[in-house]
Amino acid sequence: LSRIYFVFLPAILGVFLIDSLFIMTQPQLYRFYDSFNLKTLITNLLMLQYWPSVPFGSGRPFWTLSLIWWSYLTYGWLVLSRKKWLALVWGIIPIYSLFYGRGRGLVLVWWLGAAMYYLFAQKALLPKHTNRLVKFFAGYSFTLYLIHYSLVVFFREALIARPQQFIWYLFLGCNLAAAILSQISEHQRSSA
Repeated sequence: LSRIYFVFLPAILGVFLIDSLFIMTQPQLYRFYDSFNLKTLITNLLMLQYWPSVPFGSGRPFWTLSLIWWSYLTYGWLVLSRKKWLALVWGIIPIYSLFYGRGRGLVLVWWLGAAMYYLFAQKALLPKHTNRLVKFFAGYSFTLYLIHYSLVVFFREALIARPQQFIWYLFLGCNLAAAILSQISEHQRSSA
């Protein structure tokens, strides 16, 4: 669970800064005013951005974090608790998301991904040189996922008239920003 917050807190700060810059430079183009407020920030910090709230500002990918968060809690109760029925309490949001809401079925994909990771970890199916490359990109992938949308929206709407001409700049810029931000989040957590 600390893995989520260790990356989420710098990412939400990054979204706050990106959105603030967007509002200062192009307020007429900013379209997330309804969710750029203290109430939404607090509900996001409580992992309620899937339901009953919405993601903070332009951090549209944040809604998936609450699904992951509640899935972790559900898994913990199923595996570690003697009172297995309590997993249903923690599992309300993930169970609901299997059939309704945004990202219907995403939790199933998460569980399949966890199973695949387990299989790869057990069998060491990747060659050693591939492991280094995968570890490099995985070292900032969570941060990239959380901040890419805000950066793309900012560049597309505030700075670049034709973003399709600059797709490689967006790609490289998002990856570079995530790699830098991950130095204070993902990499710090893995070395702790």
